[in-house]
Amino acid sequence: MPKRVIHGEGIWRSDKLARVEPPWVRAEYANLIPLALANGVFESNPRRIWSEVYSYNRNDISVQDVETVILPALVKVGLLFCWKGEAGKGWGYWIGIEKPGRLPGKSRRGRNEAVGPKPPIEQLRKFMESIGIQKLLGSGSGSGTGSGTGTGKGDAQAPAPSPSAYKGIHLKISQRQDKILAEAFPWVDRQQEYHKMDS
Repeated sequence: MPKRVIHGEGIWRSDKLARVEPPWVRAEYANLIPLALANGVFESNPRRIWSEVYSYNRNDISVQDVETVILPALVKVGLLFCWKGEAGKGWGYWIGIEKPGRLPGKSRRGRNEAVGPKPPIEQLRKFMESIGIQKLLGSGSGSGTGSGTGTGKGDAQAPAPSPSAYKGIHLKISQRQDKILAEAFPWVDRQQEYHKMDS
């Protein structure tokens, strides 16, 4: 059974989780995170979820609760993305689980830790846009405390970065680092980003 790190502060201060209705489903998010395989994906069949998570000590939750209340509530606020894979098998992906420390390192994935299929990137992008999230998994980091009015890539009003502290320092990326970045962020023009950081 997968072991996943639950980030307490991330759950306690989650605006998405605060929007989950009905309120009793909010606690189920932390209960369901351990379903994730090493890449944040899990089989989303409600009967399987009920069997693994609830059947032993949660007789107050039914398969129908999982199917008609819990999963839809988490999808609605953008915590969970679901799709049908090959042969119609349902899969789920926890949005945001790829943040550092929450999943096994890439070197362990597929060797010591089982992985599920990769979420279909275009479907995931459309889903995230439909719920008002403009960036795709792993496309940024930080605490969200910055200021500015820009809304999109290249927006004229977006504040320009000021890396004056690093002026004169050249960015060096190994082939291994470049490969890891390519796997994590396939939609990013890495050469262009390296050039911006190095200038």
